[in-house]
Amino acid sequence: MTGKGATYETVREKITEEQYSYDISELLTIPEKMKKILEDKERIQWFAAKYANAHDVFFVGRGIDYAVCLEGSLKLKEISYIHSEAYAAGELKHGTISLIEQGTLVIGVLTQSKLYEKTISNMLECKSRGAYLMGLTTYGKYETEDQVNFTVYVPKGGWEQTGHCAAV
Repeated sequence: MTGKGATYETVREKITEEQYSYDISELLTIPEKMKKILEDKERIQWFAAKYANAHDVFFVGRGIDYAVCLEGSLKLKEISYIHSEAYAAGELKHGTISLIEQGTLVIGVLTQSKLYEKTISNMLECKSRGAYLMGLTTYGKYETEDQVNFTVYVPKGGWEQTGHCAAV
């Protein structure tokens, strides 16, 4: 499986042939990973029904997770007409935290191990203000359940693949 872009990148020595092969094999696993996420649909539907009448929903994340938050917030607005905003988790202290009140749903995207602790810390600040927390993280990060009210898991992968799965 080759393409002009991949050939160009390998010729320019930006990636090795081994990295290219690995990336292609990882991309081919995305459909199976998405099926795994959807196996948990009853639990996710229960949660969605519980918060179908939410007035405000905030998505928080860092790095690539912030991009997933922007997409999640947009999709929520499009399908439900619920007010939703996405914020970089590190920016919560600059006025945004004042918008969090009792019962506000805060969805934290926590798929990057290096940024997990900082993001969960920001989410706990929201919880102290009365927010209900949903964490979206990768399988294996089961300690998330001890800190948030509801957890959804996505399969691990490279950052490129995990972002696709988290967007589902």
